[in-house]
Amino acid sequence: MRILVWQWGRFGSGPRFAAMLADGLRAASNATTLLSLSSRAEVLAGAMAPRCDLVVDTHASILGFVTRFLLAPVLAWRLVGRLRTLAPDLAICAHPGPLDLVMALAARRLGIPFVVIVHDADAHPGDGYPFLMALQRNLCRRAGWVAALTGHVAARLEEQGLTGVGNRKLIRIFMPPMRFGTASPRAADGTTRLLFFGRLLPYKGLDLLDEALEVLGSQPGLAVRIVGSGPEAPILTRLRAHP
Repeated sequence: MRILVWQWGRFGSGPRFAAMLADGLRAASNATTLLSLSSRAEVLAGAMAPRCDLVVDTHASILGFVTRFLLAPVLAWRLVGRLRTLAPDLAICAHPGPLDLVMALAARRLGIPFVVIVHDADAHPGDGYPFLMALQRNLCRRAGWVAALTGHVAARLEEQGLTGVGNRKLIRIFMPPMRFGTASPRAADGTTRLLFFGRLLPYKGLDLLDEALEVLGSQPGLAVRIVGSGPEAPILTRLRAHP
């Protein structure tokens, strides 16, 4: 079996998640795993750049995105030939992005089923693409399977009518640990410092963090910090009560 993992973002964890997912699939199965990234992905410029089998030229600005979006049928037609050469049996969208419908069109032309891994089902404050969720929902409707990383996201996908329709099935998975280096979290004074940072929203698993801290209790040599922004909620009050 040949599996193509794609993610066409430029920055952040999306391309790295796709590369690590491809590596994990390659190590855990007998499948031939292929990777497709944007030519502008920052992970390709690093010393530990992943092997990329399908490099796709993407946009560098909003104007570039609009141009490519309008040319989606043409870009999909060009992509068909490259996909035919790679001959994947299955494709996985590791993290939805603005131009994924191009891949969806090309995959449909070749009869390649695909999975969409959904990290969140709702827009975030400050997102660069205010219409990204509409594109994500469109992509999910074209997919054979939709995978949710948390129970909160799975419930939202069901509420949005994106699962259980026709033959489209929901896959419940979880975000695996992602290794970004070998540095120890233990500081020079012997304290182990754990940091949770980012949006303080339900899909981030704040309830799981609360349960974990309940189990840990007050541990000598352990310092936990929770930093981010989000609306006030009971879970934040519970987290504040921990050491």
